[in-house]
Amino acid sequence: MNGSADTNENGNSSLESASAHLVELARSKQLVLLGDQIGIAQHVAFISQILPELYDAGIYNLAWEFTNSRAQQSLDELVTAETWDESKCTNLFIDLLGIGFTYREYAEVLKAAWSLNRSLDVHAPQSRVVGLGLPTYVEDPSLLEG
Repeated sequence: MNGSADTNENGNSSLESASAHLVELARSKQLVLLGDQIGIAQHVAFISQILPELYDAGIYNLAWEFTNSRAQQSLDELVTAETWDESKCTNLFIDLLGIGFTYREYAEVLKAAWSLNRSLDVHAPQSRVVGLGLPTYVEDPSLLEG
């Protein structure tokens, strides 16, 4: 790269923003996988910030590994509740990751989904976060067998 970007007739960069690129990908693909670099809060904050744009593009589900799949009912209740429940949110992360995990940025994603749902018309589809986290051998020692 030479450090210069092509410009359009308005003198603006023709490069898409990360959010515009992600929204376009999500519109045109059945599945889009994103990864975050552990310890980079901005990567997770980006997801919180882009949820409304994804919703407007018809993307209503965000699947992630940061809450336990067996706690999906609690997760659904959290992001569709009338009021935000900080304790329930914290417990979702403790269930999967243990008390020592720094989860605040991930909790902000859930709060962003909740906030988005509060802004929607009563008949509109709700934004949903789908937990993909699996039990660990600490929770289920039989996973060490075989």
